[in-house]
Amino acid sequence: MRFAAALMFAALLGAPMPAPAQQAAEEGDQIIRQWCHECHAGGGNVRGTDAAPTLENIAKRRSADYVRGFLANPHTTMPKIDLTTKEIDAVVAYLDRLKQELEKTEKK
Repeated sequence: MRFAAALMFAALLGAPMPAPAQQAAEEGDQIIRQWCHECHAGGGNVRGTDAAPTLENIAKRRSADYVRGFLANPHTTMPKIDLTTKEIDAVVAYLDRLKQELEKTEKK
Protein backbone atom coordinates (compact mmCIF):
# COMPACT_ATOMS: atom_id res chain seq x y z
CA MET A 1 0.00 0.00 0.00
CA ARG A 2 2.84 2.40 0.79
CA PHE A 3 4.44 1.73 -2.60
CA ALA A 4 1.19 2.55 -4.41
CA ALA A 5 0.85 5.78 -2.43
CA ALA A 6 4.46 6.72 -3.20
CA LEU A 7 3.91 5.99 -6.89
CA MET A 8 0.80 8.18 -6.98
CA PHE A 9 2.59 10.99 -5.12
CA ALA A 10 5.55 10.82 -7.52
CA ALA A 11 3.20 10.89 -10.51
CA LEU A 12 1.43 13.94 -9.14
CA LEU A 13 4.73 15.74 -8.74
CA GLY A 14 5.82 14.78 -12.23
CA ALA A 15 8.80 12.90 -10.83
CA PRO A 16 10.23 9.88 -12.59
CA MET A 17 8.75 6.52 -11.69
CA PRO A 18 10.45 4.68 -8.84
CA ALA A 19 12.93 2.03 -10.01
CA PRO A 20 10.66 -0.99 -9.31
CA ALA A 21 7.77 0.61 -11.21
CA GLN A 22 10.09 1.56 -14.07
CA GLN A 23 11.39 -1.99 -14.26
CA ALA A 24 7.86 -3.39 -14.23
CA ALA A 25 6.88 -1.00 -17.03
CA GLU A 26 9.87 -2.17 -19.09
CA GLU A 27 8.83 -5.79 -18.54
CA GLY A 28 5.29 -4.83 -19.55
CA ASP A 29 6.64 -3.23 -22.71
CA GLN A 30 8.35 -6.51 -23.65
CA ILE A 31 5.19 -8.52 -22.96
CA ILE A 32 3.09 -6.12 -25.02
CA ARG A 33 5.55 -6.29 -27.92
CA GLN A 34 5.35 -10.08 -27.83
CA TRP A 35 1.62 -10.59 -27.34
CA CYS A 36 -0.37 -7.40 -27.88
CA HIS A 37 1.31 -5.03 -30.31
CA GLU A 38 0.10 -6.69 -33.50
CA CYS A 39 -3.55 -5.97 -32.74
CA HIS A 40 -3.38 -3.06 -30.28
CA ALA A 41 -0.60 -0.92 -31.74
CA GLY A 42 -1.18 2.71 -32.42
CA GLY A 43 0.64 5.86 -33.33
CA GLY A 44 3.34 6.42 -35.89
CA ASN A 45 3.16 4.20 -38.95
CA VAL A 46 1.91 1.18 -36.98
CA ARG A 47 -1.80 0.60 -36.60
CA GLY A 48 -3.70 -2.09 -34.76
CA THR A 49 -6.77 -3.78 -36.12
CA ASP A 50 -10.18 -2.15 -36.48
CA ALA A 51 -11.60 -4.56 -33.87
CA ALA A 52 -9.00 -3.87 -31.16
CA PRO A 53 -8.54 -0.58 -29.30
CA THR A 54 -5.09 0.98 -29.44
CA LEU A 55 -2.79 0.80 -26.43
CA GLU A 56 -3.18 4.56 -26.07
CA ASN A 57 -6.97 4.20 -25.90
CA ILE A 58 -6.71 1.43 -23.31
CA ALA A 59 -4.22 3.43 -21.22
CA LYS A 60 -6.47 6.51 -21.22
CA ARG A 61 -9.85 4.86 -20.74
CA ARG A 62 -9.39 1.68 -18.69
CA SER A 63 -8.53 1.36 -15.02
CA ALA A 64 -5.78 -0.89 -13.73
CA ASP A 65 -8.40 -3.18 -12.16
CA TYR A 66 -10.27 -3.47 -15.46
CA VAL A 67 -7.09 -4.41 -17.33
CA ARG A 68 -6.11 -6.94 -14.66
CA GLY A 69 -9.54 -8.58 -14.82
CA PHE A 70 -9.64 -8.57 -18.60
CA LEU A 71 -6.18 -10.12 -18.96
CA ALA A 72 -7.01 -12.76 -16.37
CA ASN A 73 -10.14 -13.68 -18.41
CA PRO A 74 -9.56 -12.41 -21.96
CA HIS A 75 -12.28 -11.95 -24.53
CA THR A 76 -12.84 -14.89 -26.84
CA THR A 77 -11.57 -12.97 -29.87
CA MET A 78 -8.16 -12.62 -28.26
CA PRO A 79 -5.56 -15.34 -28.64
CA LYS A 80 -5.05 -17.58 -25.63
CA ILE A 81 -2.29 -16.03 -23.57
CA ASP A 82 -1.66 -17.28 -20.06
CA LEU A 83 -0.03 -14.37 -18.28
CA THR A 84 1.05 -14.70 -14.67
CA THR A 85 -0.11 -12.18 -12.10
CA LYS A 86 3.36 -10.60 -12.22
CA GLU A 87 3.18 -10.30 -16.02
CA ILE A 88 -0.30 -8.75 -15.82
CA ASP A 89 1.01 -6.26 -13.25
CA ALA A 90 3.88 -5.44 -15.62
CA VAL A 91 1.43 -4.76 -18.46
CA VAL A 92 -0.57 -2.52 -16.10
CA ALA A 93 2.65 -0.68 -15.15
CA TYR A 94 3.44 -0.14 -18.83
CA LEU A 95 -0.07 1.20 -19.51
CA ASP A 96 0.21 3.50 -16.47
CA ARG A 97 3.50 4.88 -17.78
CA LEU A 98 1.95 5.33 -21.24
CA LYS A 99 -1.01 7.18 -19.71
CA GLN A 100 1.34 9.53 -17.84
CA GLU A 101 3.29 10.21 -21.05
CA LEU A 102 0.08 10.90 -22.98
CA GLU A 103 -1.15 13.29 -20.28
CA LYS A 104 2.15 15.22 -20.37
CA THR A 105 1.93 15.49 -24.15
CA GLU A 106 -1.67 16.72 -24.00
CA LYS A 107 -0.78 19.43 -21.47
CA LYS A 108 1.78 20.97 -23.83
